[in-house]
Amino acid sequence: MKMTVAILGAGRMGADMALAFARGGWAVEIVETGAAQRKAAQRIWTQECKRLRIPRKAIRLHESNDGVDWKHVDLLIEAVTEDLKLKHRLLRELEPKLRKDAYVATNTSGLRIGDITRVLKRPERSGGIHFMVPAHVMLPVEVTKGPKTSEATLKKFIGWVEALGKVPVVLRKDVPGMLINRIQHAMYREIYHLMDTGVVK
Repeated sequence: MKMTVAILGAGRMGADMALAFARGGWAVEIVETGAAQRKAAQRIWTQECKRLRIPRKAIRLHESNDGVDWKHVDLLIEAVTEDLKLKHRLLRELEPKLRKDAYVATNTSGLRIGDITRVLKRPERSGGIHFMVPAHVMLPVEVTKGPKTSEATLKKFIGWVEALGKVPVVLRKDVPGMLINRIQHAMYREIYHLMDTGVVK
């Protein structure tokens, strides 16, 4: 049976994640309330679905959460702006609509997984799945274990990421910035230091 992922947010990250899952054979339900974002996402999908030979019908776009049949969703990924209150509101609203065996992931790259998922009734079935931009092209995907993520959930996320043809980078500790961002910021600090001290001009 085809798996179904629901993605909250069709910004560049969400739109590209939809392509990654559709390419992997998943049915994709994606919610975006902003008209401009919906238009931009549809433009990307029209181009990339044709180029990658992905069935365009695999991605279904909704203007609100009411358009999704949540009982058919196997995995919910929130990819909205890094606003903790917004993430909490959405997760509180949608978790009761999901089946009890469904999973919840956050695509955050800046907030702690535990801070986002603390509002869930079943936090053991949640964790971090963070794609790189562009998500349907880049291979690494950070899979982060939150403070209450079960080993079974972590294993499930890793398996799904691998099945998409990606390379899971597994973080067993919920640290700010995860791995890729921490490395990037360390590089930026060194570059700015070299410029500030006149080594590089």
